[in-house]
Amino acid sequence: MKSYPAGSAGVLLCGAVAVTAALTLGLGRLATAVLATSRAQTAADAAALAAAGELATGRSAGEAERIASLTAAGNGARLIRCDCGGPAVIVAVTVNLPTFWPASRLVRAAARAELHPECPG
Repeated sequence: MKSYPAGSAGVLLCGAVAVTAALTLGLGRLATAVLATSRAQTAADAAALAAAGELATGRSAGEAERIASLTAAGNGARLIRCDCGGPAVIVAVTVNLPTFWPASRLVRAAARAELHPECPG
């Protein structure tokens, strides 16, 4: 029977705990990124639809952009672009991706909504 030096089980346990902690932190960061991406896309979709709805009721492009900005903010995002000219509305938004460091990264998303003349506003 082979014998191991005293304390070797403790070293193995510490290694296993360190690997588990590293994997847990990595999965947590991945989950945060996925949630921020989903939130950004939801905000972009909602902002594009809100702006298209404003244009469908006959409001100006400026009013549509204002509503898109409010809708994006209501969904936790910031509107960075709104092309409200013509039958299509294209918006782009950003969402902050929280990190452990003082600076945070931005997650971007874009969406497009189109007005069809045969559909009533």
